[in-house]
Amino acid sequence: MGSKSAAFLLSLNLLLFSAISCHSSEPPAAKCPPLHVCASLLLPPVKSDPQCCPLLGGLVELEAVVCLCTFLKIDLGIIQINLDLFLNLILNACGRKDKTYTCPSH
Repeated sequence: MGSKSAAFLLSLNLLLFSAISCHSSEPPAAKCPPLHVCASLLLPPVKSDPQCCPLLGGLVELEAVVCLCTFLKIDLGIIQINLDLFLNLILNACGRKDKTYTCPSH
């Protein structure tokens, strides 16, 4: 009887831990390309960049936003107020003009 209850508890633990890890509230980590070439898009006139836009074209919308926000925060050290503005400048210059994008706050 003891081995049956131990097996049941072990199975229940595995089920609960897998359910918790599947429903994480964090977005999946994006594999970001080297976006340092996108810094040139922040200089006027803002226009499509043949080095940056293809890198972003390979990313889905959420990945592009997360990668660009991380790049703007860490690599360029841009303050929070300007993040959304610069994010939209880069994405719009690369043809993603359907909506307004915002950087996730931490």
